[in-house]
Amino acid sequence: MIAIPRFFAAVALLAAAVVSAAPEAYPACDLPSKGPVHGECHQMSMLTDDKPFFLDPELGACGVVYNDEMMGACLSPGWVDYGIHNSCGRKTTVINPANGKKVEVVIIDTCKSATCNDIMLTKAAFVALGGNTEDGLLKNNVKWYFNDQHKGGKRDE
Repeated sequence: MIAIPRFFAAVALLAAAVVSAAPEAYPACDLPSKGPVHGECHQMSMLTDDKPFFLDPELGACGVVYNDEMMGACLSPGWVDYGIHNSCGRKTTVINPANGKKVEVVIIDTCKSATCNDIMLTKAAFVALGGNTEDGLLKNNVKWYFNDQHKGGKRDE
């Protein structure tokens, strides 16, 4: 009888050690409740929570070494590492509502500080949307969506 409480105490201690040693987890961004309406093929564009900035070139989480000339972007790890589906390589349209400029980018990295709505851009994509590299970030939020969701369906741009 005494061995059972000790066993549970040992299991609880081991579980606490595993949880504290685990890498930081991010909530999945592509949960069905957060995603598109599958029946009607309607996908609303996401509006960023923060104003996008441009990325410094590096080896991204998607295994791509990117540079300033690439049309790429990074998203929250909840879209890449912790999502139901890995969004690496997905073509994505980004729209600057302030000037109507639109670019197509490829998801090449994760941005740990990004929320599920945020997207950060390579320098080329940032400039194409009207960004000033001296300012370092766009003056307004942007809208974005994955191009492969519901081809031919309606989008709220």
